[in-house]
Amino acid sequence: MKSVMKIRELFWGYWLPVLLWCGNIFSLSSTDQPVRMVQTYYRFSMKADIFGHFLEYAILGVLMARAFFNSKAS
Repeated sequence: MKSVMKIRELFWGYWLPVLLWCGNIFSLSSTDQPVRMVQTYYRFSMKADIFGHFLEYAILGVLMARAFFNSKAS
């Protein structure tokens, strides 16, 4: 019974945020101009696009590292 609760805790606490963020990346990638709001703050759209992609995948990397390190078999 404890192992089932541990699996649920790992999923809800660590892997669900990863899946939700992947869904966020997918939904932003499917729009025509996802960085329209960011472009108002930056003068060059190319820099805003590069920064946006970097930020998206940096957050994904942090979430995945957190999930992998906390779901090691003990």
